[in-house]
Amino acid sequence: MKALLLLTSLLLSTTILAATHKVDIASFAFSPSVLIAEVGDFIEFTNSDQAPHSVISRAESPVQIQGSSILQTNDKFTLEVTEEASLLLHCGVHRRMPGIEIKILSEKVALINGIRSQLNKLEAIVK
Repeated sequence: MKALLLLTSLLLSTTILAATHKVDIASFAFSPSVLIAEVGDFIEFTNSDQAPHSVISRAESPVQIQGSSILQTNDKFTLEVTEEASLLLHCGVHRRMPGIEIKILSEKVALINGIRSQLNKLEAIVK
């Protein structure tokens, strides 16, 4: 009974907050090269290279985005994630440069992941 009350309390207090994922553009590459985000999150790209770069959709990307302008050293571009999608992005200035693949999960998946996380915490407490 105590565990059930604790679980209920944890689930009711679970708030899914938007996360900001950082992507660094350095040494002519995106890092990380693969990213998983959730609807409502933000993805912040920072150009850490001396060369200018941009962030645009690859032609074969299932979803096309409004890309960034040219990013000079230390410039940032933030992409707000508004729908479930798969994105294939690369640099518009250096098209042969390795890009980044972003998988955006739905809010339902985010909720399920949050509940799983809380259940794992509860399991650790009960043991």
